[in-house]
Amino acid sequence: MLAAWAARVVMDRTQLPASVEEDPGDVTGSPRPELLWTKLVAPAPRAGLLPRAGLQSLLQSSLQAKLCLVAAPAGSGKTTLLAQWRAVAGGGRGGRVAWVSLEESDNDPTRFWSYLVAALRTVEPGVGTVALEALGGPSVELERVVVPSLVNDLATVGAPLVLVLDDYHLITDAICHQTLGWFLDHLPAEVHVVVSTRLDPPLPLARMRARGELAELRVGELQFTGEEAAELLNGSMGLTLAAEDVARLAERTEGWAAGLVLAGLSLRGRPDSRGFIAAFSGGDRHVADYLVAEVLERQPEELRGFLLRTSVLGRLSGPLCDAVLETQGSAELLRELEASNLFVVPLDDRRQWYRYHQLFADLLRLQLGAREPGLVPVLHRRAAAWHRQAGNVDEAIGHASAAGEFAEAGALIARHWAAHWLGGQRATVARWLEGLADEAIVADPPVALIAAWSRGFQCASKQDTERWLAAAEDEGYGGPPLDGMRSQAFGAALARATLLFDDVGRSAAAARRALELAGAQPAESAWAGSALGQALYLSGQAAEARPQLEDLVSQVPASVQPYAVVTALAVLSLLAADQDDPDAASLARGAVATAEAQGVTFEPLSGVVYLALGRALARQGELAEAEVQLGRALELFEVDSMGLHRTLALLVLASVRHGRGDLPGARALADQARELVEQSTDPGMLPSLLEQTEEALGSRPRRPVQMAAPLTERELAVLRLLPTRLSTREIGRELSVSVNTIRSQVQAIYRKLQVNSRAEAVTNARQLGLLPAA
Repeated sequence: MLAAWAARVVMDRTQLPASVEEDPGDVTGSPRPELLWTKLVAPAPRAGLLPRAGLQSLLQSSLQAKLCLVAAPAGSGKTTLLAQWRAVAGGGRGGRVAWVSLEESDNDPTRFWSYLVAALRTVEPGVGTVALEALGGPSVELERVVVPSLVNDLATVGAPLVLVLDDYHLITDAICHQTLGWFLDHLPAEVHVVVSTRLDPPLPLARMRARGELAELRVGELQFTGEEAAELLNGSMGLTLAAEDVARLAERTEGWAAGLVLAGLSLRGRPDSRGFIAAFSGGDRHVADYLVAEVLERQPEELRGFLLRTSVLGRLSGPLCDAVLETQGSAELLRELEASNLFVVPLDDRRQWYRYHQLFADLLRLQLGAREPGLVPVLHRRAAAWHRQAGNVDEAIGHASAAGEFAEAGALIARHWAAHWLGGQRATVARWLEGLADEAIVADPPVALIAAWSRGFQCASKQDTERWLAAAEDEGYGGPPLDGMRSQAFGAALARATLLFDDVGRSAAAARRALELAGAQPAESAWAGSALGQALYLSGQAAEARPQLEDLVSQVPASVQPYAVVTALAVLSLLAADQDDPDAASLARGAVATAEAQGVTFEPLSGVVYLALGRALARQGELAEAEVQLGRALELFEVDSMGLHRTLALLVLASVRHGRGDLPGARALADQARELVEQSTDPGMLPSLLEQTEEALGSRPRRPVQMAAPLTERELAVLRLLPTRLSTREIGRELSVSVNTIRSQVQAIYRKLQVNSRAEAVTNARQLGLLPAA
């Protein structure tokens, strides 16, 4: 299944939507095709705006610091200042200033860093090659690969370079903040970052301030002085206001750039400017509602309608506006709006794409919702159709959802989710789903299946996931299966098998169903087979699990089904460790190496490889390194769907902590495991392992040793060799039987002695008198 998805991802990345074509003047540093190159271009400074040379000079001197924070409320002129500075001090188009205009859709760590790397490559084409390759994989390791490799590349650039992140307040994702903080901490001396934001971001500002690595431009520096206000209103905007009127406006707007400009626009052509200024209330800083109403009401009806109705668009072009308004001539009107300084910001040098000033756009949308609420979904519907035709998937889904066209949005999500999911953009898929009403998700079986996959491995509860899976299993659904799935029923069964939560029995049953539905398809049967093997191991049926997993590893290339192969190798390692087989470590290291080679080490599903390696290392006495690997596994298991894996990792780590002399810490971990076991529906063999661990830690009274059934003569012969250091393979040679036979007999011994490992079998056998005392 993943092979089909991967092929589709490669195909999608070679086809560039017509409306998102790359800048032909920037070949060597062009962004990845799915990115909007207009976001990597600083807004062109508008003619007639006040240059504010003193503020630009202050900004330039602030770039001696690692980070320059430009933090002020909306409408303070942050973006205008940075665009003017870039055009002058940054050397214009050829300057070494990389730019990213951030949006809410960039709250996806993969998307966020893709834009940052692409921006840096516009001025330094050689950087970020390794980072971009890693960002294109299904599992993106930002802190281990992407950001460190980018920092290493930047350390070789030599000449100063500035990265501007505009509108950073729109970024709320914790991983974006965390990784940018690491990037800032390790930034080379020649590289500087400018962050423009309305709010102080959760970056290490206090630490950087204490180290002298932070420069700050805040509202006090951005406020217009009386002289600047006069130059703006009377010079740039062509008004003829008296000095006292300018002073009054500057005082009442507190030097707020947007307030001054809006007031200037309201005063154009007004015969009684003094009366307007006298009536203008400055007691409340939020005067924009009043000013926008004044600006709108003074525009011709046709232009007023254009401004209001195109405010639903995040970015504007002539053809898009024509389609949304069902008219013609929008391109010329946009150029006129720019020339009139009506808050239109060009996004490229060719004047093909624009956006409204954010504050202005917000207020226009409020006005539109109040004046023509019934028209809002119609406009979004037209925008969705245009973007869908242009190939702009993200915007098409957003507008369809905003229009309430959930079926259309769901169809787009179902068609495109796999490419984004396997491209590491999990947060983007999650954002798409958040735009849908829950009843719309449940009513659409393919989308319900996506919700189960997407949210099941993130933050969803078992209850929510069960509801989506039940919807995905709708027997009345007759439409096409989800992309890459053999059938809708197979996808739902595979999801149930893989999302264990707290029920091994359910997982095993679903895996058997998925295997049945997979037929002879190798990729599908491999994933279902690995899920079954894992469920069987957790249920204590290791003898049945091993042959199937060994066949999978020998027959299925990791490139075809990476998750299946790494899971199979990891479970085989756990089985070997249970028998003190020295192959356990090599199997676990093979699982880790395969996961790294296939780029899936950052997934909850891959936590089992670090669990296996930690357990194998613990068996070899390498307790410190075992604890590191088990800690990494626990980090990946921090989701409800991996609850049983987390329980197993806690118990293994408890034994490691005990071995390192930390008995209180070991008992605390065992207590956490007990809480998870007691909450589980079917925890398989974990209650038995929990009891044995607690007995070893002395935290629970030891129960009398009992046998479930007597051992056969052949099993007794194998038991007598378990205290030796012979491997399973060597025991087979000693007794002249195959290794598979020995493995089956060992599992029978474990079952009858009610244990889960070789060491426990020897201990219980000695207490029962089946083996001599040590």
